[in-house]
Amino acid sequence: MLSVQMLSRWLDWDRVGIGLSGLCALHCLAMPVALSLLPLWPTLQAVHTWVHPVLLTLMIPVLVGALHRARSTGHVTTAVLLGLGFLVLVGAWWGHDVWGAAGERIGTVMGSALLIAGHMLNWRRHRACGQPAC
Repeated sequence: MLSVQMLSRWLDWDRVGIGLSGLCALHCLAMPVALSLLPLWPTLQAVHTWVHPVLLTLMIPVLVGALHRARSTGHVTTAVLLGLGFLVLVGAWWGHDVWGAAGERIGTVMGSALLIAGHMLNWRRHRACGQPAC
C-alpha cells in the first residue's frame, strides 16, 4: 500500500496545488464570459454543476499531501494558509445562496490566493532544504 511519504516522493503536491488553485480561480473569473454565451446555457449549466465537486475532490488529496509536508517540516504558517484557503473556498462554494454570485467569486479568488500562497511557501521551503525528508 502507498503511504503519504512514498507518494510525496513521486508527486510534488505544491505544484499540483498551485495549478488546481489557479484553475479554480480561472473558472470563477471566466463565468461572466461564459454567461455571455447564453445560447449555449444548457451545456454550460451542466458543466458548471460538476466542476465544483470535481475540483473539490481533486483538492483534498493535494491538500493532505501539502499539509503533511508542512507538518513534517514544522511550518505552521504554511499549514494555516493552506487550511484557511481551503475553508474559504468551501465556504464560498457552499455559501453561494447566501452571498450570491459576487460573494462566491470574491471567496473563490481569496481562497485560491491563500492556497497558492501556502503552496508557494511550502514549495520554496522544500526546495531550499535540499533533503528528501523536508
